[in-house]
Order: sequence, then structure tokens, then C-alpha cells
Amino acid sequence: MTDLNYFIFQGKLTADGVLSKTKTGQDMLTFVLAVNRDKAAKNSAGQVEYSQSASFFRLSIYGNRASAVAKYFTQGRTITVEGHVETSSWTDAAGTKKYGTDFIISNFWLNQKPHEKNSPAEESESPDAIPMFTSGSVPDAFTEEGLYGN
Repeated sequence: MTDLNYFIFQGKLTADGVLSKTKTGQDMLTFVLAVNRDKAAKNSAGQVEYSQSASFFRLSIYGNRASAVAKYFTQGRTITVEGHVETSSWTDAAGTKKYGTDFIISNFWLNQKPHEKNSPAEESESPDAIPMFTSGSVPDAFTEEGLYGN
């Protein structure tokens, strides 16, 4: 039986995605996703008060999808991503052993067009209407019309 290595996040991009190449020449898009969560705490009167805090995750997409979607992964856009977690280790120039955790995207959904924050369509769209791109389903041509069905 295989163990479970899976995540799903929904949040806002903190900056535009950065497109680069790996050592083997493969395209790689990296970005940071801010994911809010509610925190409960009791106040001095013993009542529960809620506040929000954010976690920030560095995520990556590899291959043809990375270059195809780079222009759509822009600061402030709300996206949903799913994938798996990988760990790595290396030795830096000073000889110190370093460790890293990478969140590798296999599927993603573009939940909000750029610069349309709090639009009525964002709140009323059903999950089935949100564009989804899986590891084997990237369209040949990315256009605003193709992504949003306009």
C-alpha cells in the first residue's frame, strides 16, 4: 500500500510567478501562495474571538505547463492548487548541510481573473465552472477566451 503524500491549498499569489530553468533545462515556475486561516483565542472575559493569520507556501510547477501559465500567475490572483510534497538536502559552499521542502503542483484552478477582486462572478461561480488544468490536460493554446470561456 502506498502512503498518502498530497496537499490542496487555496489562496492568493503574493507576487507574479518567476519562470526559470532547472539544471536539466526544464521550465520551472515558482511562486508564493498566501493561505489564510482562522485562529480562535479566548479574550480576558473568557469569550472566543477569531482572527485571521496567513501561512506562506513556496510552490513550483514544472515542464511545459510552467511556461504556458506563467503570465496568468500574477500578484493578487486567487488560485487553488494540489500536488505532492518533496524534501531535499544539499551541502552549501561553506560545507553546511541544508534541507528543503518543496510543494510540487500537479493540478491547479484559476479562481479569479486578474484585477477583478470581489467580483460577483467570483462569488457565484460553481466549482465546475472554474478552469482546471491537470498534469495531462494542458491546452495547446492559452488565451483569455480559452481560459475563461468568454
